[in-house]
Amino acid sequence: QVLDALDALAADRRVTLGIVLDEFQEIARFGEHAEWRLRGVIQRHQHVSYVVAGSHVSLMDAMQSKGRAFYKLFERCPFGPIDPGHMAGWIDARLRTVGLVPQGAGDRCVVLAGARTRDIVRLARKCVDRHANGMPPIDAAVVDAAFREILDEDDDSTHRWWSTLTILQQNVLRAVAGATTGLTAGVTQRQFGLRPSTMTTVQMLVATGVLQKTSHGSGYMFDDPFVRGWVVLHALPDLGLVHPATFIASPTGEYLPSPAVVPR
Repeated sequence: QVLDALDALAADRRVTLGIVLDEFQEIARFGEHAEWRLRGVIQRHQHVSYVVAGSHVSLMDAMQSKGRAFYKLFERCPFGPIDPGHMAGWIDARLRTVGLVPQGAGDRCVVLAGARTRDIVRLARKCVDRHANGMPPIDAAVVDAAFREILDEDDDSTHRWWSTLTILQQNVLRAVAGATTGLTAGVTQRQFGLRPSTMTTVQMLVATGVLQKTSHGSGYMFDDPFVRGWVVLHALPDLGLVHPATFIASPTGEYLPSPAVVPR
């Protein structure tokens, strides 16, 4: 009714309105009937143009797949992540505006939180919360401590979600978090208790937005960097693998240790 009212208002004023629906994949929570209802609304409107955006690529892809409501409805316009150097510099500049002294903080936030802006900003805000009274410079160690604090804040909800997964799903996530070889490698399958059906489980985790393919397409990574940290901290020790929460194992098998951060 709201969208119909806007279309009627635009028609009355002889203008075209542009409406942006952010985090569009959230409509899937209401079921496919809601998606088809919205498709019908969009198709009958003559004075409103729609732009939809979402941060969970796999869910957005599923909503636009054949047989789903938004199949071929939208022209796709993929947006890549903000340049890491630019994002890191922006974080450092924002820290300075509130009287804090960054020493590589922006770089470390980008390394730990990944490519999604909201995750990077959440980590940076936690750094500000920890240093609200003007403490020593914010360096990599401070960012790491802030990252761990976020994991503690999310622990209850993440643990509840983890308990809903099957053993195979849990082991796949352990492998993505801690393996230094590919998921189909024999050594990985033996170490993490994986099965021939592993890739079916991986695809399901991608479809539900837990995992996503890496940019080079040869591996998988966690959609949420804080879930990755939780798995490293609380689930890998079950297999005798003990790492700090900030451990990052590249999907290509390259171990990425905590880098030495040079102040900007």
